[in-house]
Amino acid sequence: MAKLALLIRGTALLLCLLVFQAASTSDGQASVSRACIGSERDALLSFKASLLDPAGHLSSWQGEDCCQWKGVRCSNRTGHLIKLNLRNIDMDRSLSLSAGEMSSSLATLQHLRYLDLSWNNFNGTSIPIYLSSLKSLRYLNLSRAGFSGRIPSQLGNLSKLQYLDLSWNYDYYGNKSYILDLAWLPRLSLLRHLDMSYVDLGSARDWFQRVNMLPN
Repeated sequence: MAKLALLIRGTALLLCLLVFQAASTSDGQASVSRACIGSERDALLSFKASLLDPAGHLSSWQGEDCCQWKGVRCSNRTGHLIKLNLRNIDMDRSLSLSAGEMSSSLATLQHLRYLDLSWNNFNGTSIPIYLSSLKSLRYLNLSRAGFSGRIPSQLGNLSKLQYLDLSWNYDYYGNKSYILDLAWLPRLSLLRHLDMSYVDLGSARDWFQRVNMLPN
């Protein structure tokens, strides 16, 4: 009987320790998700400062915790910003640039996996080359975002990319975005979705062969 009582007490103690450990782990995760990383918050604010936002899409972008801002998602495990969804659903009141080019501060977001800037109006500027430094990206949607000019071949550096949409980009005068060659495309070996509708491929003589080299 004494041995049984000792076994019961031991089991009860073990259960209490397990519950305490689980609660501590949960609290630790919650504390990570409550506030974003300061350098990433500053990057978002710098990006916001380079934009015109007539509809107030980014009005929630204030305060310390950028993980609670509209369109922003952080990892519960690390606290790093992993998703930025700025897709515009208000056709007449999109985000646009307040100066000549988009702030390069987004290059700070090295843990970003998902970036959607579609259906905005970036005033006919070229797609920023610095986007090719976001090596963690799995999803990149730049469709109908008012870009024009040459699509940078450096996008081939985004080796983890699974979704790429560059479609329907042109400036106020109707000048399309264009590609000179697609030698960089086969380097995106994980790519499963590719949309280049309305992209000028006139100078990319080997585009069909390059697309056929994609394994997926």
